[in-house]
Parts: sequence; structure tokens; C-alpha cells
Amino acid sequence: MDEDTEETRRRLEVLCRQGAIDLASCAIADLEAVLLAQCLLEVKVPLKFVHLGANSISDEGIMALAQGLSAHPEVEELYLGSNLFSSQGFSVLCPLLPPSLKALSLSGAMLSDPDIMHLCEFLLSLATPKLKHLYLNGNSMTDEGLQTLV
Repeated sequence: MDEDTEETRRRLEVLCRQGAIDLASCAIADLEAVLLAQCLLEVKVPLKFVHLGANSISDEGIMALAQGLSAHPEVEELYLGSNLFSSQGFSVLCPLLPPSLKALSLSGAMLSDPDIMHLCEFLLSLATPKLKHLYLNGNSMTDEGLQTLV
């Protein structure tokens, strides 16, 4: 790992130890997302809030983050909208979403009806769903996808 990458990893680890991560609109790309995922797997501090919206996270980054988030089932708020991941990345993320989510933002994530079906399957799999706020504006969902949600 080069010096800049190591410094980025150290900074991300500090954020993880604070129990809340707000990196919205911070030019986070796949490298940073992978480094953050590694920190999430290593740091066992309870994490309640993760805001990574409006970045450049594509499939590689979201798949790594899915693994990192799986180590934190206590996360209550997750904001991932306006990134670059596709249905492929979302299908890996969906079953690994934290079960304690109260707020989930996927606004502007280019989700389609099959993606919404994956999301509904996840929500239905929860013994006691806690989700109160679901933000899906700016996606490619049709009336059929909306009907699936209802």
C-alpha cells in the first residue's frame, strides 16, 4: 500500500471508531470504498449512521461495502443514493443490508423493478422490520415496481 493510500485508510479508520460515517459528496470512489469496508470489518465500534451518498462508488466498491456493513447489523441509517453502482452491485448489497435499518436512501441509484424486488425480498426476510424511511426518488422504477413495494 502506498503512503497516500495508507493515510486514507488511517483517516477512514478514525471515522469508523466515531460510530458515524458521513462522507456524502466527498469524491469517494471504489478504492476508498474498499478501504472503508476493510475498516468496517476490523473496527468493532457500534456504528449507527453511514452516509456515502453523492459519490462515485461503483459495483466493486458497493460489493466491498456490503461485506463491511455485514459486520455492523446495528446500523440504523444508510444513505447510498447518487452513486454509480449497477443492479449487479445492488444484488450483492441487498441481502447484506443491516437488519436494524430505520432509514435507507437509494435515491438516484438507477434502480429498476427487479432491484426493487430484491429490496422487497430483503425487507420481507426481516423478523421485525424497523425501516421507517425509504427514499427511492430518482430511480427507474415503474408502476409495477411501486406496486411491489406496496
